[in-house]
Amino acid sequence: MTGHSDDVTSKILWPDAEIESILIDFGELVITLTESSGQKTTVRCKGYIGYSAVGFWDEIVVQSAELLVTDDFIEECLDRLRQRYGNELPDSGDSFRNQRSYRTLAIHLIDGASLKVVAAAFAVA
Repeated sequence: MTGHSDDVTSKILWPDAEIESILIDFGELVITLTESSGQKTTVRCKGYIGYSAVGFWDEIVVQSAELLVTDDFIEECLDRLRQRYGNELPDSGDSFRNQRSYRTLAIHLIDGASLKVVAAAFAVA
């Protein structure tokens, strides 16, 4: 399934999926994973303003994932930007960031590690 989504969590079989790669460039953070069915899936986090990978060690197997509309990490990312740029953030070179509406994709691994990405839009391919 391809397309933009308000809830990427419903388009992917997250439990027992394995993260294959995480690629980061100026406008996108791209997560490639293999679902337990064997299907390769790509999540494009467009217009990201922050990401966090905490506790990674040996496991890359997903326990669950959720898309959060409100989250402390969103506020932390925005606070750090405001410290540098002021309360009125200037336009970015990325049209998705300029939408100024963000969600957090929180991916929880089976060993307790977590990956969070705050972005303006998410697409699944």
